[in-house]
Order: sequence, then C-alpha cells, then structure tokens
Amino acid sequence: MIEGYPFDEPDFLDIECCDKTDCPGTCDYCGFSKCSKADDNNRCDGKGMCDMTITTTNLNELPSALAGLANVFGNVHVAHDTGCRFTCNEADSLAAVLVAAGYRDAAITWLEGHVIADEADDLHLDVDEGVDIDIPAYVDALVA
Repeated sequence: MIEGYPFDEPDFLDIECCDKTDCPGTCDYCGFSKCSKADDNNRCDGKGMCDMTITTTNLNELPSALAGLANVFGNVHVAHDTGCRFTCNEADSLAAVLVAAGYRDAAITWLEGHVIADEADDLHLDVDEGVDIDIPAYVDALVA
C-alpha cells in the first residue's frame, strides 16, 4: 500500500516489463517504467513534468516565476473566484510554496479566497467554533 494513497495499489505500480538485466528502472517523477519493453500504459513517455530538469538557468528564473505566481494567486479576485475550486490540500500546497518563497501576504489572500466555500468538515473550518481558522497563523505554520 502506498502511503497516503486511499485505494488499493494500482496495477501500474507492479510493472513487469522485462528480465531486468538491461532495464533502466522507473522514472523518479512518475514511477512508470523507463523500459522500452513495457506496454504503453506502464511506460514513462518522458513528456510533461517527467522531462523537466532543473538547471542553473532554470534556478535563476525561479524568483521571477515565483513572483508571477504570487501576483496571480495573491490577487483577491483570483483567490475568491478560483480558490474555492481547490481542495484544502491543493490550496495548502500552493500557499506553502508562496510562503516559502517569501510571499506570506499572497498566501493569506489565497487561503482567504479558498475558505469561502469550506464546509463543516473541511480543513480550514474550526468545527468546534463554527468559524474559519486564523488564516495568518495557519499560513505561518505551513512552513514552520
């Protein structure tokens, strides 16, 4: 069973593609086989996120990319219009990136937009009190 995976382990994680003598193993990102003998459903195609490599050039662009991310998701209109469409875990992941990058206010705005649609059993609602949690304190704890 995969930690955090709520269902039975999917078939694609038990990949039998060859005799393993020349097998390049599995992709570090997606977990699919890199073996050319694996069927299409079980083989990493090297596209999408799997082909991303971090280079010095990419790292040099990271501050600018994070600033752009903060400008988009820290915008009150974007946060209110789209934040409610994210799950609590998805919203927290984005907020954690923003805080780690130094954009605490953007993370707070983002989560304030997200909590608009939270219901009684959601992560950002204090069930005992029936009110939203203290978002600034919550944001600070995300990367503590």
